[in-house]
Amino acid sequence: MTAVRIFLAAMLAIACGGSVSAQGQRVALPGVTLATVDRAGDFYAITGNAIYKFDSLGHRLDSVAVAAPVTLFDPGNGVRLLAYSRDKQEYVIYAPNLEERQRLPIDQSFAITPWLVCSSGDYDLVILDSADWSVKKVDIRRSVVTAEFILDPNLTANADFMSMREYLGFLFIHDRNNGIHVFNRLGMKLRTFAAQGASSINFWGEELYYYSEGKLHFTNLYTLETRTLPVDWPGRSIVLGTGTAMVVTEKGLEFHPLAKTF
Repeated sequence: MTAVRIFLAAMLAIACGGSVSAQGQRVALPGVTLATVDRAGDFYAITGNAIYKFDSLGHRLDSVAVAAPVTLFDPGNGVRLLAYSRDKQEYVIYAPNLEERQRLPIDQSFAITPWLVCSSGDYDLVILDSADWSVKKVDIRRSVVTAEFILDPNLTANADFMSMREYLGFLFIHDRNNGIHVFNRLGMKLRTFAAQGASSINFWGEELYYYSEGKLHFTNLYTLETRTLPVDWPGRSIVLGTGTAMVVTEKGLEFHPLAKTF
């Protein structure tokens, strides 16, 4: 187990095995539709008209207005932030300070009806096309498709695909109705994780996790070991960062230190 993995496991054990400080930061921000965290531990909350960035203490670092709802926000490594708008069928690349670097439409030679778009590596894209439910990895610099596969009709018949993300060499597609589908680099479906009630998915070291019905549900991506931990933070979703949990509520955001108090 790496030092980073030990640290993450220890922090989570403290957070869920003990109690949380009552001095959590609260931010009034109704209407949050998406929430995530980058590798550096900075949080992002997206509303219908803006993207907000917060540090691990809940202090706002930056914000930027958006012209159309953000369908998917992928912070990647925190250096190249991607926001995809299905309404406009375009994606925007932001710098860490949320300054717009690039705004490009999805080329119809890659996707007729791009449903979801996420980052792949430092420069490429993964596009899910609802016209034929194909998944394409696109090298943007060379403008070529480097990998492609079609989703099984059994997966798409009753699907509601909400989000998509690459992580640790796997591609994850979150289907509200059927769970979280996991694919390898060749497009082979490896498994589906049931995720009843999950509004979003995130990652914690080597684990995938989601929040549902007052509990955090974890699955190790290599051993497939699962665990479920109750939390005392009521909300619609929870995102874990470095030493802090961001809770999305109807009224806004709460930032709770992962601190042991017993």
